[in-house]
Amino acid sequence: MLALFFPASILQSCSSDEDVHVISAGIDYRFTLRIGETLDLKTVLKESDLKSRFRSENEKVAEYKWDTKTVYANQAGETILRSDDCTILITVTAYAGPELFPVLPLISAGASIPEVETLMEGYNQTRGYSVTFNGRNYEAVEYAPFGNSKSITFYFLDGIWYRFDFAVIDTGRDAIDNRGFLLRDFENNGSYFTQKNATSYYTWQFSAFDGSWDKIQMKLP
Repeated sequence: MLALFFPASILQSCSSDEDVHVISAGIDYRFTLRIGETLDLKTVLKESDLKSRFRSENEKVAEYKWDTKTVYANQAGETILRSDDCTILITVTAYAGPELFPVLPLISAGASIPEVETLMEGYNQTRGYSVTFNGRNYEAVEYAPFGNSKSITFYFLDGIWYRFDFAVIDTGRDAIDNRGFLLRDFENNGSYFTQKNATSYYTWQFSAFDGSWDKIQMKLP
């Protein structure tokens, strides 16, 4: 999900129509993003403004990916993106919402349904059902609510016995809030997040479910 903020300067070009090399004094563009949000510069800058590579002065706040021309808002604060032609001020606001879900204690790899039910004794089990995902058959067990999230569903591989494979948290929030919460309260390991200051070598990994941050996948390494 992409939310963009269009200031008046967005109608300007950092370089002239004749593409003369000019470095403007001050700031050419200003964008405010929420933590976890992305901004596709191809949608807000002229093609001529994208010829030079942008570099972020503080990649912890916002980083720029040259291959996709996308800005990623990672941490509250401000940073400048600079190229040979443009200067862009990126302001990132922090996620200010509630803790979306509690971190569960670890279960054993391949845990059975009864073992997970013991772990989840304090939560309301709403349903169990069979489902096929990515060509594999699962038995799914859902609990709702899960902290400030709508639900968590555990998926067990079908076989001689059902064994735990992964869980999916439906927070009821949008993808930006989901990433914002994780970026604020969890350790960013690149493609997944883990609990900060985790004491166990094996800890839950939280990542996008089926390629989308609309829901959060939770699994063991």
